[in-house]
Amino acid sequence: MHMNAMPAENSRKNRFMTALAIVLWSISAKATGLCLFVALMIAMWGAADEHPTEAAQFLLQAGGVLLLAGAVLTGLWHALKLFRLNPATRYAITGALACLGPVWMAAQVFLDH
Repeated sequence: MHMNAMPAENSRKNRFMTALAIVLWSISAKATGLCLFVALMIAMWGAADEHPTEAAQFLLQAGGVLLLAGAVLTGLWHALKLFRLNPATRYAITGALACLGPVWMAAQVFLDH
């Protein structure tokens, strides 16, 4: 009877980690979307104010930050394989780390800092 309890417990843990990963990555995607919208608005205002090169540099910097963050998170996701974690747990861990920056930036936008 004890042997049958283990797969059910693992299945429950896997479902929880999957749901947690979905929630964390959804929060990250929404906050990143808000930050990208604000960055595009700033770039459009800069271009309309006859500063297209500064606007383009700003957008390239924002894109570079996103590429770097994506590379770091991808490397971390693969590095977590060393701990023999299942994919749902790895997605939850990287999702928790992925939402820190965008949520902080979105909070700064809403708090007007």
